[in-house]
Amino acid sequence: PAPCPPVEYRPRRMSVTAIERWIRDPYEIYARWVLGLAPLDALETPPDARIKGILIHDILQEFIEGEAAGPLRKGALERLLAIADKAFEEVSVWPDRQAFWKRRFVDIARWFVMQEETRRADIAVTHVEKAASLEVPGITPPFILTARADRIDIHKDGTASIIDYKTGAPPTGKMLEAGLAPQLPLEAALLAAGGFAGLPEAQARDLIYMKLSGGAPAGELRHVSRKTSAMELAQRAMTELAGAIALYDLPQTPYVVRRMAQFENRLGDYDHLARTREWRLLMTEAQET
Repeated sequence: PAPCPPVEYRPRRMSVTAIERWIRDPYEIYARWVLGLAPLDALETPPDARIKGILIHDILQEFIEGEAAGPLRKGALERLLAIADKAFEEVSVWPDRQAFWKRRFVDIARWFVMQEETRRADIAVTHVEKAASLEVPGITPPFILTARADRIDIHKDGTASIIDYKTGAPPTGKMLEAGLAPQLPLEAALLAAGGFAGLPEAQARDLIYMKLSGGAPAGELRHVSRKTSAMELAQRAMTELAGAIALYDLPQTPYVVRRMAQFENRLGDYDHLARTREWRLLMTEAQET
């Protein structure tokens, strides 16, 4: 499948996370934003990794918002665990899932508090769940890029670290260098352009995925790149985005299926609409004959 909808029906506003999906599977953007089809949750299914991620994001947001700048107050770990206990009550009807997630979060909380005690020495203020919006320069008709950053640390020298919490696997270095995971670089570009509501323009010094698994190790800081500066990555991401917008503004550019899928054998939300299994089977049979 390679639909080519009229240009006037193609999206003119996308989030940084949607941009990542656009790169990997343009057909998903076609189905979601052109056809307006949204997947429905299955009935009476237990909470999944997505729900766990939302809960952990909410827990950390509430904890950070309750802490002033500077060193953590005494009893920080206990406060964080108390917030978690309350949050995990949302899944109490699945006691096995609730118990497992709570046990894992105890290790995450210990690691997180240790990181906070170290990082706060150089942080002037931390912002969580900040929304951004920016008209991409040089594009006609206008195209709006949006974002909601998990966390932005403003350092004492005025530079920033942008952090994305990951309860699953963060992108690899190769993905980032290939431009397949532009979320944080695009957020850096938004911050530099003053796109975050209520925040002044700031240059990003670091882009970090904070992996929160609760395993061994319980948490890990993954820097987007040690070779290329955050602002260089931001500029590159914006240039590539402008090129993609211009390409999809051409009527003949199709929304192909699984252009650069991360997991070949994992079905996406719209693969059944694209008959992915059927056409892949036909392609395999054709290659074998």
